[in-house]
Amino acid sequence: MKAHYNQSSELDTVCTAIAEKQKKTLAMLNSKNWRTLLSKMHHNWKTRARLNQLNDAQLKDVGLTSSDVYQEVHKPLWK
Repeated sequence: MKAHYNQSSELDTVCTAIAEKQKKTLAMLNSKNWRTLLSKMHHNWKTRARLNQLNDAQLKDVGLTSSDVYQEVHKPLWK
């Protein structure tokens, strides 16, 4: 009977630990920093796609070269 009690107690401990990890993970996912990063990545993706569509004359108008565009377009989205 004691062995059954110990197993139940250990199971409760493990379940409590898992629940705490889940709470911490959800809190991190709901944090402002995570949403801010995703928002920045989405913005970078959209603006770089638009920049990549400009022709040489349009790039010259804004003071950029095709090399500048290549470097910007190939950066990681979070930068």
